[in-house]
Amino acid sequence: MRASYRDITEPTLRTLAVIAYQAPVLQSEVVKLRGQRAYGHIGDLVARGFVEAQEQGPTKVLTVTPALLRYFGVSTRDELRAQLAVSPDQTRQP
Repeated sequence: MRASYRDITEPTLRTLAVIAYQAPVLQSEVVKLRGQRAYGHIGDLVARGFVEAQEQGPTKVLTVTPALLRYFGVSTRDELRAQLAVSPDQTRQP
């Protein structure tokens, strides 16, 4: 991670990076990449208004919100992706 956002844990930031890069993305895909703890991260991000989760069958479709862009001080998802840049080997939790 390039920036330090102290009120968001590093594992949650990594989950957020997966969502930001792939949005719209199925929650099941995020969990497959990040592990079962991603459910908690996603719940936190939805509660904060940073991610929207829309029901789609047995899973949800996740997208980032304008509130998240404002939080990071960016205008576009591309700018957000640059701030949340992680290498592929960092997407899986230890």
